[in-house]
Amino acid sequence: MRLKKVVSVFLCSILIFSKTNSTNITANAAIASGDIRVGLVSCYSGVSAINIENTSIILGYSSGNTYSSDITLNSSTGFRFSVDNASYYVSDTGFSSLDSAREAANYYCGLGYNAYAAVRKSGDYKLFVGETGDISELENIHSAIESAGYTFSSSVSEDGLRMKMSYDNTSIIIDASKSAAYPQFKAAYADSEGIYAIDLGDREYRGRIEIGRYGNGTLTAVNIADIEQYLYGVVPCEMVSSWNIEALKAQAVCARSYAYLTAGYTSDTIIKKGYTLVDTTASQVYRGYLAEKSSSNQAVNDTKGQMIYYNGEVVKGYYFSTSGGSTENIEDVWSTPVGYLRSVSDIYELFPEKKPWIVKLTSSEIGSKLQAAGLSVGSIKDIKVDIWTESEHAYSVRFAGSAGKESISGDKVRTALSLPATKFKIVKSTDDPDKVYTISANGNSEVQLKDSYVINSDGETVKIDSEIEQVMVLSKDNITNFPTIVPSDSNTYYFAGQGSGHSVGLSQSGAKGMADAGYDYKGILEHYYTGITVK
Repeated sequence: MRLKKVVSVFLCSILIFSKTNSTNITANAAIASGDIRVGLVSCYSGVSAINIENTSIILGYSSGNTYSSDITLNSSTGFRFSVDNASYYVSDTGFSSLDSAREAANYYCGLGYNAYAAVRKSGDYKLFVGETGDISELENIHSAIESAGYTFSSSVSEDGLRMKMSYDNTSIIIDASKSAAYPQFKAAYADSEGIYAIDLGDREYRGRIEIGRYGNGTLTAVNIADIEQYLYGVVPCEMVSSWNIEALKAQAVCARSYAYLTAGYTSDTIIKKGYTLVDTTASQVYRGYLAEKSSSNQAVNDTKGQMIYYNGEVVKGYYFSTSGGSTENIEDVWSTPVGYLRSVSDIYELFPEKKPWIVKLTSSEIGSKLQAAGLSVGSIKDIKVDIWTESEHAYSVRFAGSAGKESISGDKVRTALSLPATKFKIVKSTDDPDKVYTISANGNSEVQLKDSYVINSDGETVKIDSEIEQVMVLSKDNITNFPTIVPSDSNTYYFAGQGSGHSVGLSQSGAKGMADAGYDYKGILEHYYTGITVK
């Protein structure tokens, strides 16, 4: 069954041997300037400690989206942040500087107490004494510590917001409970390239780093950076930096639109949830300053501030690696139709980043994977694609098992079985290898694949050999695969497909092909997103 009528006209045979980013759709926004927040969840989230390797950093706070520096800290070994779950007495006395609070803490340490200077907000420094796991135990030292010179009329217990910063054989407490804001740290000095970057060990980041607990028992680092500088670290991670500059520009505009609508322009701390944008494929891959390339930086600079608009609104441009010949209507992958996310041909994707593929799975492997995804149908007896989309992707796959029959969406099958894309054919042991027909003035004739000649990925005309698993056939509006092999037993299924990713929006491989063919970045974006403008 076809979801929509599909017409395939095979014009020539070619042999050609995608990163998935899921985004939501539209928002009404105006161009603004400012910083965005990026959760560094790939390396620096859910951990007990985070290090800043810089030997000189500036501590400050953001208020009303304006950052203000507070104090400069120096260390010969860098700075280490850890979770603080203890309870303390808090001095009634405030201190004019961190140094004076540290002097008071050193005095109490000399008397045998655990004592720390505490930073509560800009210009607000206190003395924390006690450090016990049970706040009731503080009563035992109350009179003694007050007789040492300061009064303590309040105490604090674990609140999911406090942490320690240790450096040069000392520690201070960072207490976000009063300010409802974690401090943000930036490099005090530029590197040899003139860049102020915070070094977290494995990666470095422009802008500032905020480290907080956000109500959890662990630490997470958040990068606060100008959106354009953020894109410097995104574009080369989402697209090969040596590709045509016009493709890189298209990628930059897509990534900017996504970040603009997802992250929000704010540097203010969100005390319980520090970010909505992350540095993985759950948002966009972002690896900071060390990942930057001159070519992708140029693409960002050349498109500065430009985003994708549809009906006057900025929209999130979906993108993915490789379509396999045609992109998808969004409703054929997920649900609600959207005017600018329509299926388009992708015939410039002749040298895709991700090559055609065959995934071989046994019945038991398929059953286990479906069960793990909550889609169990029992022991697998048969599988077939029962509905195809207009662009020849699997819209619905029917599984027959010992527990009954169930049709599952192609995208859910892609995820459950770890398939690269939904453009696949299911090949069984009872199937015959696909055949190719030629059309000429004398009528149609069948050509055995083993007797066919193809244009390979190097542009050479060669005869198909026995090692080739699939042949790709290019028509005027799609690329179709023809598997040449079948399983040897009835308990094995081949998923023979092409493409990589969800197939909605811009194909990165297709964008490269269009750029190489002479299209500029606006032409590329206008092809993949129907009815949009770039401005």
